[in-house]
Amino acid sequence: MPILLRTSRQVLYRGGFYRGGAILMSALSGIDQALWDIKGKYLKVPVCELLGGAVRNKMKMYCWIGGDHPEVILKQAQEKVNQGYKAVKMNATGEMEWVSSLKDIKKASQNMKLLREEFGYELDIGLDFHGRVHKPMVKRLMDELAPYEPMFIEEPVLSENNDALKHIYSYTSIPIATGERMYSRWDFKDILHQGIVDIIQPRLKPCGRNF
Repeated sequence: MPILLRTSRQVLYRGGFYRGGAILMSALSGIDQALWDIKGKYLKVPVCELLGGAVRNKMKMYCWIGGDHPEVILKQAQEKVNQGYKAVKMNATGEMEWVSSLKDIKKASQNMKLLREEFGYELDIGLDFHGRVHKPMVKRLMDELAPYEPMFIEEPVLSENNDALKHIYSYTSIPIATGERMYSRWDFKDILHQGIVDIIQPRLKPCGRNF
């Protein structure tokens, strides 16, 4: 079965003229996961045993809370704290113009300010720019958010603009995360080689895992 798994992935990925992208890689990942599942059920073992065994019994997790609506942000965060989470992630901002007003920048930091005032540093807060922020506004927005010490900033620019990360990375001490819209090891190759990202976030379904 391991040979079948490798062969199936190679044929699916390398056999076509066009490679990569969300649709192809999601289909490849779905087939890949199904084959591992079939093998695990046949041998009556969890799939982690087929991949070398479990490496931990538990892990830290954060939970998504939205973040677009300041009027409910404290309620959303408190619900997650009550459930035992010690970290949350939320949108840093709504859609921004190529050059947004100072009012928009100040509004974007309001959620972080509210959460810090309520929870102090007992709650870690990750911020997802979601590719909504254009390059001219990234550094200005980071300056506004820095006093509230985000756990990380995700997708400060869209993945097709990863060249901008080298400038962003050297500008801030806030950890930079990206990867949910990247679909193969080759998409990650350059940013890892350049050392311009701190946290990579490949999504299980569209990243063509293990191919």
